[in-house]
Amino acid sequence: MTYWQAIHTALPEHTGLVYLPEDLLIEIASHLSVFDILALKQTCRALYAFGSLDYLWHRIVQRIDLPLDLPLHTPVTALAQYELQPTVLKALRLEANWRKRLPRLKAIHLLPRDTHGQYADEMHFVPGGRWLLTVQRHRQRGGRPGSHLEVWSLEDEPYVIASVDIAGFYRTAAMELREASQCITLAVGYEADDLAECHRVVAIYSVPFRDRSEFLFYTAPTLTSTTTIRIPPHPSVKWQSAKFIHQLSLSDGRLVVSVVDPVGQAALSLLQVFLVDIKSRISQWLDPKHLRRFSDVWVKVHAYNGHLILLGPARQSIILRVYSMPHTFSPPKQSTDACDPTSALLDLGPAISEYEQPLRHDSQFQDIIRVSPPSAASISALVICSFHDTSPRVGQVTRFPLPGTGAGPRLPGATRYFSMPSHVSAQLAQVGPSGRAVWVEHDWEAQKKRIMRFQMRKDGWDAGGISEAVSALLPPDAALPFLPDTAHSMAFDEVTGRVSLGLFNGEIYVMDFV
Repeated sequence: MTYWQAIHTALPEHTGLVYLPEDLLIEIASHLSVFDILALKQTCRALYAFGSLDYLWHRIVQRIDLPLDLPLHTPVTALAQYELQPTVLKALRLEANWRKRLPRLKAIHLLPRDTHGQYADEMHFVPGGRWLLTVQRHRQRGGRPGSHLEVWSLEDEPYVIASVDIAGFYRTAAMELREASQCITLAVGYEADDLAECHRVVAIYSVPFRDRSEFLFYTAPTLTSTTTIRIPPHPSVKWQSAKFIHQLSLSDGRLVVSVVDPVGQAALSLLQVFLVDIKSRISQWLDPKHLRRFSDVWVKVHAYNGHLILLGPARQSIILRVYSMPHTFSPPKQSTDACDPTSALLDLGPAISEYEQPLRHDSQFQDIIRVSPPSAASISALVICSFHDTSPRVGQVTRFPLPGTGAGPRLPGATRYFSMPSHVSAQLAQVGPSGRAVWVEHDWEAQKKRIMRFQMRKDGWDAGGISEAVSALLPPDAALPFLPDTAHSMAFDEVTGRVSLGLFNGEIYVMDFV
């Protein structure tokens, strides 16, 4: 007997659920599945009205531990039932498909681009999977190196809404969706050469949303930067070295630039972090003490929701630290001691949250091959542990919770392990904030590739779902218009289950699983 049947049986014959107080109905609904609540809505008008309450769906969203495609920077309590119900159902359908031993590919689209040009070296989704950034590195323009970037709209028929050309050596890029302003902020980090020296530069672009009808008679515009930020020397360095921009992160008009100094200087980490308020152009270097515990340069630094997030290895552990960002940056104070460079550094104070998860102690090498972007609930890392002998490799996905900013879904921290044969490697790996992951598996013995996926396992899944956390994303005999062996770049959005695959021949395919 189900919980719903037990409640209904316990009621006197002359009463029913429709006569119960609303707060008691809310409590009963907290023990029901989403599908039970939808079935309840079909019984009568009174229960249909109850099942359509905004407050009920706010409660449902808070207890669903799945990534949801919710508007950015919008509290769940500001959304109505008619907005939340289809979002929750879409997440449940994707979860059910993702659990299958071989998920069903629901749709596949070829982007209408010039395949006679260079292939896409790099791709990134804006969270939500509706916009895609493609990057072509090292294109020669008039004998000088350059790169070409395109921003795609993937609604209905895909099309390019804007492109960017840079003169210099491309390093990395980041995007932030600004729905209120109807635009995307794009930051591009590169190295620009002049006759005297090499400059590390971040160019900021505003990419407006454009309807398909605007491109019937002309091509998408090539944008010029609205702001150009030149990375200054670190105040603590005694000599200049060949630094390069390693990572970028954008949030709420704040830009975080991670710079690697491969030479290294006393009292400084190999990784240095530069923070900029884009509107005021006030900038500061992060105090290196915040990076000292980390033992590797591969520390992922994110700005998100008013926080600075550091995630990386520390000996045999992987550590997450979360700091509060100041509401405004202050211009560096003039120190009375000219020999004190720390006066120009930003001290964020103690971490407001810190989590630590162990890595495999018996492995000789750990490669943190991918860290997800943060979500409102969590951030995840994908690690592959290797051994000197022929022992199978061990994969590890670790999910860390992030400080909440109000009512919304909460995801607990978790670590899951999986094994990989020693003769295969994970390439082009992507992981989402909740722990879903995809990669191209290269079998070095058979010289074959296939697209794999990882799912955080849950209790009770083995009977009706997948038997392993890792399995193929696409069946080996699928009638696909491409060969996995030709994959060169990949992007993944776990909220929508969307995967983009760039091929060596220049084609780009977008695959949907819900």
